[in-house]
Amino acid sequence: MIRHEQEPEPTDTLHLEVPPRGDFVEIVTDFVRTSTSTFRLGETKGMALTRSARTAIEAVIREVGNRRDPATLSIKVQPWPTRVSVSIHNRGIPVFVREEDLERARTHLLQGIDDVELQNLGRDGQLITLSALREPDAPRSLRDISLMQLPDSDIEIRLLGPGEEYELSRLFHSVYGYDYINEFVYYPDKLRSMVDDGRLVCMVAVSDGPEGKRLISHTGMQRLSSDPLVYDGGFGGITNPKVKSRGTFGRCFQAVMDWAAQTSMRYQEFHIVTNHDFTQRRCAVYGVHETALFVGAQSRETQAKLERLGIGVDPEDMDRYSVFKGVLPRCDSPFGKEIHLPENLGEMLGFLLPRLGLTWMPAPRFDQLPKDGEVIATFEETQSSVHFDFVKTGREGLQRILHDWSLHLRDGYEYAAVDIPVKNRGLSQIYEALASHGFFVGGFVPYHHGEELAIRFQTVGPTKVAFNKIHAYSENAQRLLRVIQSDYERNQVL
Repeated sequence: MIRHEQEPEPTDTLHLEVPPRGDFVEIVTDFVRTSTSTFRLGETKGMALTRSARTAIEAVIREVGNRRDPATLSIKVQPWPTRVSVSIHNRGIPVFVREEDLERARTHLLQGIDDVELQNLGRDGQLITLSALREPDAPRSLRDISLMQLPDSDIEIRLLGPGEEYELSRLFHSVYGYDYINEFVYYPDKLRSMVDDGRLVCMVAVSDGPEGKRLISHTGMQRLSSDPLVYDGGFGGITNPKVKSRGTFGRCFQAVMDWAAQTSMRYQEFHIVTNHDFTQRRCAVYGVHETALFVGAQSRETQAKLERLGIGVDPEDMDRYSVFKGVLPRCDSPFGKEIHLPENLGEMLGFLLPRLGLTWMPAPRFDQLPKDGEVIATFEETQSSVHFDFVKTGREGLQRILHDWSLHLRDGYEYAAVDIPVKNRGLSQIYEALASHGFFVGGFVPYHHGEELAIRFQTVGPTKVAFNKIHAYSENAQRLLRVIQSDYERNQVL
């Protein structure tokens, strides 16, 4: 524990009191984030302190918020001469009571900051104090980059170097704030660990000018499977919005694709945004093939805003965003040579298969659905979405999906996906049942990043999905969009 007995009491403490309810977590997070910026803590420590404060608040609310008449939470941000501290005063039910709870919580909260103190105040409750030492003024080369045009000769494209993961976290923050879908990008130590063991390949653009080296762009690949070897080819494609350098992202993307071409992988997967077509055009150059469209799958908060990217303005009348799934085969027929589909689904989606080295044959007309079935549900709370993995098809599993989705809708979930291996029985019956409850087709996805395909069905809750705002660049993407919009209108709207 860090002791500072000689430091005078701060005079410009910021104070906030809120009820211990989940809908106040964002308010507290913004309060801490803004305060650390005001007190010039430094961006890296500020990010870590904000993240730890959010984790602590969520832990308290999980316990206190379920009680009747809970006491308010008091949050103080204090700027000391050598550090900034965030104190969370819990006057409700004690959260940390056993020594092992205390130690586990302390370790969890210490990520990226310098001190965590958990105090029992007796009748006055509990106090959680998080502290981060002030950083010395950052060298000019690490500060925000002024809006400028950088010549290509000043930019080096290469793999992320040791120690540069801190700057990569800052780069993500400059584009997404704290809303990027993969939280590990805000943990430099996790980024370094993933790079070192091959789970992550990070290609960066680094400027080398009179003010020093600066990381200005990134694109990468995340390993999704080792057997077969499969990478996500579109991880974290970003460029600092304050820098103008024509073609920098394209050069980064080309470098990582060249790296992939020299690797013995089976295929690459891509998640391609649809609020602009810049990424789609870049992927089309390399032959990435759109196989599915996840309509309304992502919340507005986790999308990089076009204003921040400097390429337009996002529509205000769209609550959720859609994403194309793309596949780039790195071998012949990565999913085999032939699959069987019900005629209605084959005629609707069969055009997606030849580019994957596949043909489809009509499934037997009387392919009965078994009785039981196996379903695994997973949730993405940041996206308000639920994913049903229909591992083994069956009537009971189908009824469970329909029943559970109705409950999740009441709990505020807005998107549901059902993935079914195409080899499973009863696809036609499943589609008819799902369609009668507002589900519509999404396309094909690699099943568990393996060697077989799954067909995706999907639905959205009562939210705005503007099909006319979905950008589809390639002819294949445009056709897929028309097919899915038609099925959406037939099954959900009408």
